[in-house]
Amino acid sequence: MDSIRKNKGFNNSFCLGIAVTYLVIMCTQYIPLEGWTVSPIKVSLMCLSPLLWLVTRPHLSKAVLLGGLYLLWCFGDMYLRFSNPRLETMGYSAMFFSTYFLFYELVYYKKVFTTDGFLRLMRVLIWSYTIVLIVQQMLSLTGFPIVEWCNLYWHHTTMKCQSLSIEPSHSARILGAVGYAFLKLNEYKNGEKISIQWLWSNERSLLVGFLYAMLSMQSGTAIWVLMILFFYFFHWKYILLFVVFLILLPFVQLIVQSEQIQRVVDVITAVFSGDISEVITADRSASFRIVPMLNMFNLNFSDIYTWIGHGTDTAASLATEDIANVGALSENVVHNGILDYGFFSYILGLCFVFCCCIKPVFCLATFMFFTGVGGSFGNVAYGWGILMIFTVVGYFKTAKTKDYLRTGSGVE
Repeated sequence: MDSIRKNKGFNNSFCLGIAVTYLVIMCTQYIPLEGWTVSPIKVSLMCLSPLLWLVTRPHLSKAVLLGGLYLLWCFGDMYLRFSNPRLETMGYSAMFFSTYFLFYELVYYKKVFTTDGFLRLMRVLIWSYTIVLIVQQMLSLTGFPIVEWCNLYWHHTTMKCQSLSIEPSHSARILGAVGYAFLKLNEYKNGEKISIQWLWSNERSLLVGFLYAMLSMQSGTAIWVLMILFFYFFHWKYILLFVVFLILLPFVQLIVQSEQIQRVVDVITAVFSGDISEVITADRSASFRIVPMLNMFNLNFSDIYTWIGHGTDTAASLATEDIANVGALSENVVHNGILDYGFFSYILGLCFVFCCCIKPVFCLATFMFFTGVGGSFGNVAYGWGILMIFTVVGYFKTAKTKDYLRTGSGVE
Protein backbone atom coordinates (compact mmCIF):
# COMPACT_ATOMS: atom_id res chain seq x y z
CA MET A 1 0.00 0.00 0.00
CA ASP A 2 2.77 2.45 0.94
CA SER A 3 4.63 1.78 -2.30
CA ILE A 4 1.51 2.57 -4.26
CA ARG A 5 0.98 5.79 -2.35
CA LYS A 6 4.58 6.91 -2.88
CA ASN A 7 4.72 6.02 -6.56
CA LYS A 8 2.18 8.45 -7.95
CA GLY A 9 2.69 7.45 -11.59
CA PHE A 10 2.01 3.78 -10.83
CA ASN A 11 -1.03 4.74 -8.78
CA ASN A 12 -2.44 6.82 -11.65
CA SER A 13 -1.91 4.11 -14.25
CA PHE A 14 -3.16 1.43 -11.88
CA CYS A 15 -6.40 3.27 -11.14
CA LEU A 16 -6.99 4.20 -14.78
CA GLY A 17 -6.45 0.59 -15.85
CA ILE A 18 -8.95 -0.64 -13.27
CA ALA A 19 -11.62 1.86 -14.38
CA VAL A 20 -11.20 1.06 -18.08
CA THR A 21 -11.19 -2.70 -17.44
CA TYR A 22 -14.41 -2.69 -15.45
CA LEU A 23 -16.20 -0.36 -17.85
CA VAL A 24 -15.26 -2.41 -20.92
CA ILE A 25 -16.07 -5.76 -19.29
CA MET A 26 -19.52 -4.48 -18.25
CA CYS A 27 -20.25 -3.14 -21.74
CA THR A 28 -19.29 -6.28 -23.66
CA GLN A 29 -19.98 -10.02 -23.57
CA TYR A 30 -17.57 -12.33 -25.37
CA ILE A 31 -19.70 -15.46 -25.43
CA PRO A 32 -16.94 -18.10 -26.04
CA LEU A 33 -15.36 -17.14 -22.71
CA GLU A 34 -18.29 -15.69 -20.77
CA GLY A 35 -21.29 -17.70 -21.90
CA TRP A 36 -24.84 -16.49 -22.36
CA THR A 37 -25.92 -15.84 -18.77
CA VAL A 38 -23.74 -15.31 -15.70
CA SER A 39 -20.20 -14.57 -16.85
CA PRO A 40 -17.43 -16.21 -14.77
CA ILE A 41 -15.07 -13.43 -15.84
CA LYS A 42 -17.42 -10.70 -14.67
CA VAL A 43 -18.15 -12.52 -11.41
CA SER A 44 -14.43 -12.97 -10.72
CA LEU A 45 -13.70 -9.29 -11.31
CA MET A 46 -16.70 -8.21 -9.25
CA CYS A 47 -15.52 -10.41 -6.36
CA LEU A 48 -12.17 -8.65 -6.59
CA SER A 49 -13.69 -5.14 -6.59
CA PRO A 50 -14.01 -4.73 -2.76
CA LEU A 51 -10.27 -5.41 -2.34
CA LEU A 52 -9.36 -3.01 -5.14
CA TRP A 53 -11.70 -0.43 -3.62
CA LEU A 54 -9.77 -0.67 -0.34
CA VAL A 55 -6.42 -0.40 -2.16
CA THR A 56 -7.52 2.93 -3.67
CA ARG A 57 -7.99 4.40 -0.14
CA PRO A 58 -11.72 5.00 -0.64
CA HIS A 59 -13.92 7.85 0.54
CA LEU A 60 -17.35 7.52 2.11
CA SER A 61 -19.07 8.73 -1.04
CA LYS A 62 -22.77 9.23 -1.62
CA ALA A 63 -22.64 6.22 -3.92
CA VAL A 64 -21.58 4.08 -0.96
CA LEU A 65 -24.16 5.66 1.35
CA LEU A 66 -27.13 5.43 -1.04
CA GLY A 67 -26.13 2.08 -2.51
CA GLY A 68 -25.52 0.70 0.97
CA LEU A 69 -28.92 1.96 2.11
CA TYR A 70 -30.59 0.24 -0.84
CA LEU A 71 -28.81 -3.05 -0.11
CA LEU A 72 -29.57 -2.76 3.61
CA TRP A 73 -33.29 -2.31 2.92
CA CYS A 74 -33.42 -5.26 0.52
CA PHE A 75 -31.42 -7.53 2.83
CA GLY A 76 -33.44 -6.51 5.89
CA ASP A 77 -36.74 -6.97 4.04
CA MET A 78 -35.68 -10.42 2.88
CA TYR A 79 -34.07 -11.59 6.14
CA LEU A 80 -36.78 -10.42 8.54
CA ARG A 81 -39.73 -11.71 6.53
CA PHE A 82 -38.54 -15.07 5.25
CA SER A 83 -37.19 -18.10 7.07
CA ASN A 84 -34.95 -19.09 4.15
CA PRO A 85 -33.47 -15.86 2.74
CA ARG A 86 -31.78 -16.08 -0.65
CA LEU A 87 -28.32 -14.92 0.35
CA GLU A 88 -26.88 -15.76 -3.07
CA THR A 89 -29.32 -13.30 -4.68
CA MET A 90 -28.28 -10.49 -2.35
CA GLY A 91 -24.64 -11.45 -2.73
CA TYR A 92 -24.88 -11.14 -6.51
CA SER A 93 -26.52 -7.71 -6.17
CA ALA A 94 -23.81 -6.64 -3.71
CA MET A 95 -21.16 -7.59 -6.30
CA PHE A 96 -22.58 -5.12 -8.81
CA PHE A 97 -22.84 -2.38 -6.21
CA SER A 98 -19.31 -2.93 -4.93
CA THR A 99 -18.04 -2.74 -8.51
CA TYR A 100 -19.87 0.54 -8.98
CA PHE A 101 -18.51 1.89 -5.67
CA LEU A 102 -15.01 1.23 -6.97
CA PHE A 103 -15.74 2.87 -10.32
CA TYR A 104 -17.35 5.91 -8.67
CA GLU A 105 -14.33 6.31 -6.39
CA LEU A 106 -11.97 6.21 -9.37
CA VAL A 107 -14.01 8.70 -11.40
CA TYR A 108 -14.92 11.28 -8.76
CA TYR A 109 -12.04 11.10 -6.29
CA LYS A 110 -9.09 9.71 -8.24
CA LYS A 111 -10.15 11.64 -11.36
CA VAL A 112 -8.81 8.94 -13.65
CA PHE A 113 -10.55 10.14 -16.80
CA THR A 114 -9.81 13.20 -18.87
CA THR A 115 -12.17 14.48 -21.52
CA ASP A 116 -9.84 13.43 -24.33
CA GLY A 117 -9.05 10.13 -22.65
CA PHE A 118 -12.69 9.17 -22.19
CA LEU A 119 -13.54 10.32 -25.70
CA ARG A 120 -10.84 7.99 -27.02
CA LEU A 121 -12.37 5.14 -25.05
CA MET A 122 -15.82 5.91 -26.48
CA ARG A 123 -14.33 5.92 -30.00
CA VAL A 124 -12.73 2.55 -29.36
CA LEU A 125 -16.05 1.09 -28.17
CA ILE A 126 -17.95 2.45 -31.18
CA TRP A 127 -15.37 1.15 -33.65
CA SER A 128 -15.09 -2.19 -31.86
CA TYR A 129 -18.85 -2.79 -31.97
CA THR A 130 -19.03 -1.61 -35.60
CA ILE A 131 -16.08 -3.61 -36.92
CA VAL A 132 -17.13 -6.82 -35.14
CA LEU A 133 -20.66 -6.36 -36.48
CA ILE A 134 -19.39 -5.93 -40.05
CA VAL A 135 -17.21 -9.03 -39.79
CA GLN A 136 -20.15 -11.02 -38.39
CA GLN A 137 -22.42 -9.83 -41.21
CA MET A 138 -19.82 -10.77 -43.83
CA LEU A 139 -19.45 -14.24 -42.30
CA SER A 140 -23.23 -14.61 -42.14
CA LEU A 141 -23.58 -13.55 -45.79
CA THR A 142 -21.08 -16.20 -46.83
CA GLY A 143 -23.11 -18.89 -45.08
CA PHE A 144 -21.42 -19.34 -41.71
CA PRO A 145 -24.19 -19.83 -39.09
CA ILE A 146 -21.95 -19.80 -36.01
CA VAL A 147 -18.39 -18.50 -35.71
CA GLU A 148 -17.35 -18.61 -32.08
CA TRP A 149 -14.12 -16.59 -32.25
CA CYS A 150 -16.08 -13.70 -33.76
CA ASN A 151 -18.91 -13.89 -31.20
CA LEU A 152 -21.31 -14.80 -34.01
CA TYR A 153 -24.25 -16.73 -32.59
CA TRP A 154 -27.34 -14.59 -32.98
CA HIS A 155 -28.65 -13.85 -36.48
CA HIS A 156 -32.34 -14.50 -37.11
CA THR A 157 -31.75 -12.88 -40.49
CA THR A 158 -28.50 -12.57 -42.43
CA MET A 159 -27.65 -9.04 -41.21
CA LYS A 160 -29.09 -9.28 -37.68
CA CYS A 161 -25.95 -10.00 -35.66
CA GLN A 162 -25.24 -9.17 -32.02
CA SER A 163 -21.70 -7.74 -32.28
CA LEU A 164 -20.05 -7.66 -28.82
CA SER A 165 -23.11 -8.44 -26.69
CA ILE A 166 -25.51 -11.34 -26.40
CA GLU A 167 -28.18 -9.83 -28.67
CA PRO A 168 -28.65 -6.85 -31.02
CA SER A 169 -30.92 -4.91 -28.65
CA HIS A 170 -28.22 -4.98 -25.95
CA SER A 171 -25.68 -3.67 -28.46
CA ALA A 172 -28.10 -0.91 -29.45
CA ARG A 173 -28.54 0.28 -25.85
CA ILE A 174 -24.81 0.24 -25.15
CA LEU A 175 -23.97 2.08 -28.38
CA GLY A 176 -26.72 4.58 -27.60
CA ALA A 177 -25.16 5.38 -24.22
CA VAL A 178 -21.68 5.57 -25.80
CA GLY A 179 -22.97 7.89 -28.53
CA TYR A 180 -24.65 10.11 -25.95
CA ALA A 181 -21.44 10.31 -23.90
CA PHE A 182 -19.46 11.16 -27.04
CA LEU A 183 -21.79 14.07 -27.82
CA LYS A 184 -21.88 15.44 -24.27
CA LEU A 185 -18.14 15.26 -23.61
CA ASN A 186 -17.39 17.02 -26.90
CA GLU A 187 -19.94 19.62 -25.86
CA TYR A 188 -18.23 20.14 -22.50
CA LYS A 189 -14.82 20.22 -24.15
CA ASN A 190 -15.79 22.74 -26.84
CA GLY A 191 -17.98 24.86 -24.58
CA GLU A 192 -20.97 24.67 -26.90
CA LYS A 193 -23.52 22.18 -28.13
CA ILE A 194 -22.36 19.85 -30.91
CA SER A 195 -24.09 20.18 -34.27
CA ILE A 196 -24.56 17.62 -37.01
CA GLN A 197 -22.33 19.80 -39.22
CA TRP A 198 -19.56 19.64 -36.60
CA LEU A 199 -19.83 15.84 -36.44
CA TRP A 200 -19.68 15.58 -40.22
CA SER A 201 -16.64 17.85 -40.41
CA ASN A 202 -14.68 16.44 -37.47
CA GLU A 203 -15.89 12.87 -36.89
CA ARG A 204 -17.22 11.82 -40.28
CA SER A 205 -15.93 8.25 -40.35
CA LEU A 206 -17.02 7.62 -36.75
CA LEU A 207 -20.49 9.03 -37.46
CA VAL A 208 -20.88 6.84 -40.54
CA GLY A 209 -19.70 3.76 -38.64
CA PHE A 210 -22.05 4.47 -35.73
CA LEU A 211 -25.07 5.00 -37.99
CA TYR A 212 -24.23 1.90 -40.02
CA ALA A 213 -24.07 -0.24 -36.88
CA MET A 214 -27.34 1.10 -35.48
CA LEU A 215 -29.26 0.85 -38.74
CA SER A 216 -27.89 -2.45 -40.03
CA MET A 217 -28.19 -4.58 -36.87
CA GLN A 218 -31.94 -4.71 -37.57
CA SER A 219 -33.05 -3.91 -34.03
CA GLY A 220 -36.15 -1.93 -33.19
CA THR A 221 -34.34 -0.79 -30.04
CA ALA A 222 -31.58 0.71 -32.21
CA ILE A 223 -34.14 2.75 -34.16
CA TRP A 224 -35.67 3.96 -30.90
CA VAL A 225 -32.27 4.92 -29.46
CA LEU A 226 -31.43 6.87 -32.62
CA MET A 227 -34.70 8.76 -32.23
CA ILE A 228 -33.72 9.64 -28.65
CA LEU A 229 -30.29 10.85 -29.75
CA PHE A 230 -31.99 12.93 -32.44
CA PHE A 231 -33.44 15.04 -29.62
CA TYR A 232 -29.91 16.17 -28.74
CA PHE A 233 -29.88 18.23 -31.93
CA PHE A 234 -33.43 19.46 -31.41
CA HIS A 235 -34.12 23.20 -31.23
CA TRP A 236 -37.46 24.92 -30.81
CA LYS A 237 -37.02 26.61 -34.18
CA TYR A 238 -37.24 23.11 -35.69
CA ILE A 239 -40.46 22.16 -33.87
CA LEU A 240 -42.54 22.34 -37.05
CA LEU A 241 -40.14 20.02 -38.91
CA PHE A 242 -40.16 17.63 -35.95
CA VAL A 243 -43.97 17.46 -35.89
CA VAL A 244 -44.02 16.89 -39.65
CA PHE A 245 -41.48 14.07 -39.21
CA LEU A 246 -43.66 12.33 -36.62
CA ILE A 247 -46.72 12.67 -38.83
CA LEU A 248 -44.90 11.33 -41.89
CA LEU A 249 -43.14 8.46 -40.07
CA PRO A 250 -45.95 5.92 -40.71
CA PHE A 251 -46.03 6.92 -44.39
CA VAL A 252 -42.24 6.62 -44.66
CA GLN A 253 -42.62 3.12 -43.26
CA LEU A 254 -45.08 2.26 -46.04
CA ILE A 255 -42.37 3.17 -48.57
CA VAL A 256 -39.25 1.61 -47.02
CA GLN A 257 -41.04 -1.39 -45.47
CA SER A 258 -38.62 -1.61 -42.51
CA GLU A 259 -39.62 -4.18 -39.91
CA GLN A 260 -37.73 -2.25 -37.22
CA ILE A 261 -39.41 1.09 -37.97
CA GLN A 262 -42.77 -0.68 -38.06
CA ARG A 263 -42.14 -2.16 -34.61
CA VAL A 264 -41.28 1.28 -33.22
CA VAL A 265 -44.40 2.83 -34.79
CA ASP A 266 -46.58 0.00 -33.45
CA VAL A 267 -45.17 0.28 -29.93
CA ILE A 268 -45.58 4.08 -29.81
CA THR A 269 -49.16 3.75 -31.05
CA ALA A 270 -49.89 1.01 -28.50
CA VAL A 271 -48.40 3.00 -25.60
CA PHE A 272 -50.54 6.04 -26.41
CA SER A 273 -53.61 3.82 -26.60
CA GLY A 274 -53.08 2.86 -22.95
CA ASP A 275 -53.89 -0.78 -23.72
CA ILE A 276 -51.16 -3.00 -22.29
CA SER A 277 -52.27 -6.01 -24.33
CA GLU A 278 -51.68 -3.96 -27.49
CA VAL A 279 -48.16 -3.14 -26.33
CA ILE A 280 -47.45 -6.85 -25.86
CA THR A 281 -48.91 -7.66 -29.28
CA ALA A 282 -46.94 -4.86 -30.97
CA ASP A 283 -43.53 -5.98 -29.68
CA ARG A 284 -43.21 -8.66 -27.04
CA SER A 285 -39.51 -7.94 -26.48
CA ALA A 286 -40.09 -4.22 -25.91
CA SER A 287 -43.08 -4.97 -23.69
CA PHE A 288 -40.81 -6.51 -21.05
CA ARG A 289 -39.35 -3.01 -20.52
CA ILE A 290 -42.45 -0.90 -21.16
CA VAL A 291 -45.25 -2.87 -19.49
CA PRO A 292 -43.63 -2.91 -16.01
CA MET A 293 -43.45 0.89 -16.07
CA LEU A 294 -47.04 1.23 -17.26
CA ASN A 295 -48.21 -1.17 -14.57
CA MET A 296 -46.72 1.07 -11.87
CA PHE A 297 -49.58 3.48 -12.50
CA ASN A 298 -51.96 0.72 -11.40
CA LEU A 299 -50.23 -0.10 -8.11
CA ASN A 300 -52.38 -0.09 -5.00
CA PHE A 301 -50.45 2.21 -2.67
CA SER A 302 -52.83 1.49 0.19
CA ASP A 303 -51.56 -2.11 0.21
CA ILE A 304 -48.60 -2.62 2.54
CA TYR A 305 -47.12 -5.23 0.18
CA THR A 306 -46.84 -2.58 -2.52
CA TRP A 307 -44.32 -0.82 -0.25
CA ILE A 308 -42.46 -3.81 1.25
CA GLY A 309 -42.77 -6.30 -1.63
CA HIS A 310 -43.93 -9.89 -1.91
CA GLY A 311 -40.59 -11.56 -1.29
CA THR A 312 -37.48 -12.65 -3.12
CA ASP A 313 -37.98 -14.36 -6.50
CA THR A 314 -41.62 -13.23 -6.85
CA ALA A 315 -40.70 -11.56 -10.13
CA ALA A 316 -38.82 -14.65 -11.28
CA SER A 317 -41.81 -16.87 -10.58
CA LEU A 318 -44.11 -14.58 -12.55
CA ALA A 319 -41.63 -14.57 -15.43
CA THR A 320 -41.73 -18.36 -15.41
CA GLU A 321 -45.53 -18.30 -15.51
CA ASP A 322 -45.40 -15.81 -18.36
CA ILE A 323 -43.63 -18.35 -20.59
CA ALA A 324 -46.91 -20.23 -20.74
CA ASN A 325 -49.31 -17.36 -20.04
CA VAL A 326 -48.91 -14.05 -21.85
CA GLY A 327 -51.58 -12.50 -19.64
CA ALA A 328 -49.34 -12.77 -16.59
CA LEU A 329 -47.16 -10.07 -18.08
CA SER A 330 -49.99 -7.59 -18.51
CA GLU A 331 -51.70 -8.20 -15.18
CA ASN A 332 -48.92 -8.62 -12.65
CA VAL A 333 -45.44 -7.65 -13.72
CA VAL A 334 -43.81 -4.47 -12.50
CA HIS A 335 -40.10 -3.93 -11.89
CA ASN A 336 -38.36 -6.81 -10.16
CA GLY A 337 -37.35 -4.66 -7.20
CA ILE A 338 -40.93 -3.56 -6.58
CA LEU A 339 -42.34 -7.08 -6.71
CA ASP A 340 -39.60 -8.51 -4.50
CA TYR A 341 -38.66 -5.69 -2.11
CA GLY A 342 -41.43 -3.13 -2.51
CA PHE A 343 -41.91 0.33 -3.97
CA PHE A 344 -39.77 1.82 -1.21
CA SER A 345 -36.77 -0.07 -2.57
CA TYR A 346 -37.52 1.35 -6.02
CA ILE A 347 -37.51 4.89 -4.60
CA LEU A 348 -34.14 4.19 -2.96
CA GLY A 349 -32.86 2.81 -6.26
CA LEU A 350 -33.94 5.93 -8.16
CA CYS A 351 -32.29 8.15 -5.54
CA PHE A 352 -29.08 6.19 -6.10
CA VAL A 353 -29.30 6.52 -9.90
CA PHE A 354 -30.09 10.23 -10.02
CA CYS A 355 -27.70 11.27 -7.26
CA CYS A 356 -24.74 9.25 -8.54
CA CYS A 357 -25.20 8.24 -12.18
CA ILE A 358 -27.44 10.59 -14.17
CA LYS A 359 -27.10 14.36 -13.90
CA PRO A 360 -29.20 16.41 -14.34
CA VAL A 361 -32.46 14.51 -13.88
CA PHE A 362 -34.10 16.02 -16.95
CA CYS A 363 -31.83 14.89 -19.76
CA LEU A 364 -31.65 12.33 -22.57
CA ALA A 365 -29.82 9.89 -20.30
CA THR A 366 -32.94 9.73 -18.11
CA PHE A 367 -35.07 9.01 -21.18
CA MET A 368 -32.66 6.24 -22.20
CA PHE A 369 -32.68 4.85 -18.68
CA PHE A 370 -36.46 4.50 -18.53
CA THR A 371 -37.25 3.55 -22.13
CA GLY A 372 -34.08 1.63 -22.97
CA VAL A 373 -32.99 -0.09 -19.77
CA GLY A 374 -36.50 -0.19 -18.32
CA GLY A 375 -36.04 2.23 -15.43
CA SER A 376 -34.11 -0.15 -13.17
CA PHE A 377 -30.61 -1.61 -12.90
CA GLY A 378 -31.10 -5.13 -11.51
CA ASN A 379 -28.37 -7.74 -11.77
CA VAL A 380 -27.65 -7.11 -15.45
CA ALA A 381 -24.08 -6.26 -16.43
CA TYR A 382 -24.77 -4.14 -19.51
CA GLY A 383 -27.25 -2.02 -17.52
CA TRP A 384 -24.54 -1.26 -14.97
CA GLY A 385 -22.11 -0.55 -17.82
CA ILE A 386 -24.52 2.05 -19.17
CA LEU A 387 -24.85 3.63 -15.71
CA MET A 388 -21.04 3.77 -15.49
CA ILE A 389 -20.92 5.68 -18.78
CA PHE A 390 -23.58 8.08 -17.54
CA THR A 391 -21.59 8.49 -14.32
CA VAL A 392 -18.58 9.83 -16.23
CA VAL A 393 -20.83 12.18 -18.21
CA GLY A 394 -22.34 13.40 -14.94
CA TYR A 395 -18.88 13.88 -13.45
CA PHE A 396 -17.81 16.23 -16.22
CA LYS A 397 -21.20 17.93 -16.12
CA THR A 398 -20.72 18.89 -12.47
CA ALA A 399 -17.13 19.99 -12.98
CA LYS A 400 -16.86 23.71 -12.17
CA THR A 401 -13.32 24.63 -13.21
CA LYS A 402 -11.01 24.03 -16.15
CA ASP A 403 -8.87 21.84 -13.89
CA TYR A 404 -11.65 19.24 -14.04
CA LEU A 405 -12.14 19.63 -17.77
CA ARG A 406 -8.60 18.53 -18.55
CA THR A 407 -7.65 17.61 -22.07
CA GLY A 408 -4.30 16.00 -21.37
CA SER A 409 -3.58 12.37 -20.52
CA GLY A 410 -3.32 10.76 -17.10
CA VAL A 411 -4.58 12.21 -13.86
CA GLU A 412 -3.44 14.94 -11.53
